[in-house]
Amino acid sequence: PQVRTMCERLMWLRIGAQARISSRGAASRLGVLWRMWAKCGMATRQDTFSGAGGLGKVFCGAVMLFVGCNKPPLSVSSTAPESAVVGFENQESHESRAVALALVDYDGLMARVALQRGKIVVLDCWSTACPPCVKEFPQLVARQKKWGDAVVCLSLSFDYEGVGTPEDVVPRVQGFLESVKATHIINLLTRIDADTLYGQLDLVSVPAVYVWGPDGTLAQRFDEDDAAKRLGRSFTYDDVEAVVLSLLAWKNHK
Repeated sequence: PQVRTMCERLMWLRIGAQARISSRGAASRLGVLWRMWAKCGMATRQDTFSGAGGLGKVFCGAVMLFVGCNKPPLSVSSTAPESAVVGFENQESHESRAVALALVDYDGLMARVALQRGKIVVLDCWSTACPPCVKEFPQLVARQKKWGDAVVCLSLSFDYEGVGTPEDVVPRVQGFLESVKATHIINLLTRIDADTLYGQLDLVSVPAVYVWGPDGTLAQRFDEDDAAKRLGRSFTYDDVEAVVLSLLAWKNHK
């Protein structure tokens, strides 16, 4: 009972501190620790948390944070892996509303990007629990209209924390997407728990934006750690647009 109470309190503390953890300039390993405590609290509500085992997972996760790992550059081959493309037609999709929302894992995400080869691809990684993400998302919608068909815009929600099913968070995610009229964006929701996808993308926290060139090579990745080192400030969609316009100019003069 004491462990349950502690985790529930930490979950509420996490909700109150989410704006600070996810805020511009604050993305760090602390964000991952907070996600762990949040998951601990949600698991408690579904009776999947046991004192020693659950705390052990959190401890091991904390150790992994400080060990770290190096990932290769995120690029896309000319043809998507067969395992990622097979069954694409049957992939879960929620299209009952004006905004379509598809569930994907890492391979499915990379397959979606690879299918757009020849065009510039912009991927916005976000969550409804991230105030800066919610604030900036309308910029993606506006820029997509401005850039036109030469640029394909995708959004990837990290709302699914691994407790329950991805379908449980669909109404919340889809409701937000409808509120900002994201009808011309390819909207995706992770079907695996957010922490796993964070690791596969070598990403600490949202918000983050990836830009791929027409040849499928990652042209630029924007996240708060990178922006602090490279720009000395938080990134904005003006920074994203500068990369997109340079790629468009290169493509038009190629």
